[in-house]
Amino acid sequence: MKKHSETRQTLLAAGNWLWSLFTINLAWFGINFPVILTLILMFSMPNGRVMIPGAVVLVLMLSLFTLPSLVAVFRAVDQWQVNGDGNYARVVLKGWRQALPDFLVNLTLATALMIIVLLLKASVGDILVRSGLLVWFGALLLVVVARSYLVGLARHDVTLGGFIIANGGKLVLATGVFILLMGINVFLKLAFMILVASVSLAAFISYQLLNGAPVKNEVREK
Repeated sequence: MKKHSETRQTLLAAGNWLWSLFTINLAWFGINFPVILTLILMFSMPNGRVMIPGAVVLVLMLSLFTLPSLVAVFRAVDQWQVNGDGNYARVVLKGWRQALPDFLVNLTLATALMIIVLLLKASVGDILVRSGLLVWFGALLLVVVARSYLVGLARHDVTLGGFIIANGGKLVLATGVFILLMGINVFLKLAFMILVASVSLAAFISYQLLNGAPVKNEVREK
């Protein structure tokens, strides 16, 4: 009987943990649905017709939806670790709205990412150039992850450059986790994973890698 009760408690705890992961990712997916839909439409059309106009639209969408919502996901993961399992969809939505005023920073990062993507498409066949561009793309994603983590956790006492220098190895792993999970979903066409847990799981793993455990007895507002 005792063993049955322990098993039930374990399953209940696992279910609550998955529910928290799902609600965070579902809110992120809702915010980024226009971006995902635009990407699908762009890939279904001839490259010549949508290359530049599509890039401009995507830069604006990344600035308004994807980058601020990633900050919000880290904020939700942080509050989840502080306050325990629950529905964190509203935390993501609130965090996204609060991150929107950083539009110029997000626009700069989104533009840099898009320039590298366009250069990658233009350098097909040149392995050396493409390799260098991929390194720069990964480095820029690392900056995005580091900044999203710091802003999401409201770590105003730490500079971005100092944080990257102090946690370079962990940030490389965290960035790799994001690339791996999103890459698996895209190449294997696991649409349900993009909806259920892709970004929230990557943020959760990154949070743990970056030692984001909150101070004991500290409670942040939901």
